[in-house]
Amino acid sequence: MLTGFKSFNLITLKYCLTLVGILIVSSIIFIPYIPPHSISYKVGDIASKTFYAPKNKEFESKQDYVYNSKKIEEIKSNIGKIYSINPLINDQINQNITNVFDLLLSNQSEQINTSASLDLSFLTKASDQEYIINLSTEQLKKLNYFTLITTKEILSSGLKEINNDSILNQLNSLIPILELPSEQERFISGIILHFIQPNLIYNESKTQAAINNELLAFKPKKTKIRDGESLFYKGDTITSHHVDVLKQLDIYDVKTNFVKFISIFIICLLSYIFIEAYLRMFWKELFKQYKYLTLCFFAVLSVLCLCLLIQSMTFIPPPFDNYFLIPISISGILLSIFLRSNISILIGSILSLLIGVMFKFDFNILFFCFFSNFFCILIFRKSYKRNALIYSGNLVGLFNILLVICIGLYNDIFDFYWYGANTILAFSNGIFSSMITLAISPYFETIFKITTHQSLLELANLNHPLLKRLMMTAPGTYQHSIMVANLAEAAAEKINSDTIVCRVGGYFHDIGKMKRPLFFSENQFSNENPHDNLSPRISKMIISSHTKDGVEMATKYKLPKVLKDIMLQHHGTSLVSFFYSQAVQKENAHDDIAVKEAFRYVGPKPQFKESGIIMLADSVEAAVKSLDKPSPSKVENLISTIFKSKIDDNQLSDCPITLQELDQIKIAFLSVFKGIHHNRLNYKEEIQKIVNQSPPKKIN
Repeated sequence: MLTGFKSFNLITLKYCLTLVGILIVSSIIFIPYIPPHSISYKVGDIASKTFYAPKNKEFESKQDYVYNSKKIEEIKSNIGKIYSINPLINDQINQNITNVFDLLLSNQSEQINTSASLDLSFLTKASDQEYIINLSTEQLKKLNYFTLITTKEILSSGLKEINNDSILNQLNSLIPILELPSEQERFISGIILHFIQPNLIYNESKTQAAINNELLAFKPKKTKIRDGESLFYKGDTITSHHVDVLKQLDIYDVKTNFVKFISIFIICLLSYIFIEAYLRMFWKELFKQYKYLTLCFFAVLSVLCLCLLIQSMTFIPPPFDNYFLIPISISGILLSIFLRSNISILIGSILSLLIGVMFKFDFNILFFCFFSNFFCILIFRKSYKRNALIYSGNLVGLFNILLVICIGLYNDIFDFYWYGANTILAFSNGIFSSMITLAISPYFETIFKITTHQSLLELANLNHPLLKRLMMTAPGTYQHSIMVANLAEAAAEKINSDTIVCRVGGYFHDIGKMKRPLFFSENQFSNENPHDNLSPRISKMIISSHTKDGVEMATKYKLPKVLKDIMLQHHGTSLVSFFYSQAVQKENAHDDIAVKEAFRYVGPKPQFKESGIIMLADSVEAAVKSLDKPSPSKVENLISTIFKSKIDDNQLSDCPITLQELDQIKIAFLSVFKGIHHNRLNYKEEIQKIVNQSPPKKIN
């Protein structure tokens, strides 16, 4: 695309067109998440078409407001006004009573007639007044005590208003308990009725607190609109309720939000440019191949389309949250199969961001998608068995359940029904993701022509038609290929290279020899050699053509490109030394560079580690087979000689194998040959004894 090419050319145009196409498709996917065209119906208009809600919405309509207001007023009226006892009023009443007794006691102590200053008008009888004035000090103190405790009892329940009859009834029930003379009982009743006053006052703060508590328990009525729900049908008359709903959905008499559309477009553009830039900077070999970049974009679009489908599933009832079904693991597994795990992590993170844009940057969704995809990539390995994909899906499902619990606790959700419902969705997500990936991966493999381990394993079956034909037509080459495959696989495992490519590449690398099997020494089981009647140059052409013949057979049988590359590269540009030596002798062309170049394979040299490993395994296997009584030291020296000759001849100059890895490959080869050429016990004497034994007697 725009960030890797210095000049505009056809490849640049192809990348740019791909970017434009991906952006257009992405924009189409995001259109449902941009506010639709303005709706400008008025009350009384006739709807020209059925309209469905573009999103979920819960709000208080005008009808809801009227209903809720009425309920709130009912709550307030039921609670009423709350009154509290005012202690100051109680103190004032007690003080007034105490003042009367103080005057009476003062009259007793000073022996002065203060009856004129006493207000005993509450005693209707003069005899009662005289009686009280003449009471002794002890009697007055006792009467004062009884009066105050009786007043306290009357005031304790609170008096909103003075009702003499009610108070008198209370006094008549309390005073007789004291067992006082009738004059004193009438005094207590009279003085209390005289000074008593309401002690309850309106408590506004308690009243409001009680109302607030009731309002907290009250759930106001709200109108709930679900995404996809029909708001009105074609031909319906638009009411004020319809207009209210449209306003709440932010789609009534509004303009299209072009700013939001542009922002989403820019987010998509930056996301795809970052993917392209990452591949260009860190995976140049992948970036150079157009199909890999296109695969990345299609993986992203596939998941976004599934998100669009899941978002439209309005039939899922609460408390199910349908975003737990987002199968973001599909991109992680697909890109791990076809590309690299670290590429999957980057693209999964960007994809989580784009899904977040779909759901208005909901933290719960971003959290779920990011960690679900990351865990999927961590536990998934390029396994050689398809059931590993199902196993990974099960583990992802279990991990998704943990994410559901985290999200629920973070949002203070304690509804066990919510956890039960969404753990089912989350676990199903992992299962369905693996099933979908298993179903679509062959189509991706065919469309993008990318070879996976699963397809290579199918070719590793020795019952493949080409291998069966090789076994019958060129049995020596077949045995040689089996041995090369074993050597290459052991070496690949030693240096952490692709063991499956090495094994299958070893099986098929020499299938071109089937065209002229008798021209190759491993298939010559008699003393006749067809090369004896040919010139060295013709023999060289026949020998070196087996690489090209193998590619033709591979194309006919639709073998993957990686195997064709191994067929072409496993000899590199090596010299066909035997026939070159013959040519030098016959043509007397010592040190003639032109002659030497004419006796080389056309190549190319190995371009990747696996083809380099098979080149070394092919040469070593053929050379070790020619040894007479091979010993470990002989094999080791021979392997070292072959490795050195390949390095000196620059056959590994284009291959990314390091010298350290060459040492590891040498060790792997030696371990294989030690297993083949180990010492055996001499059984000659035992065999001779068996031969010399007399034949067994016949049993009649």
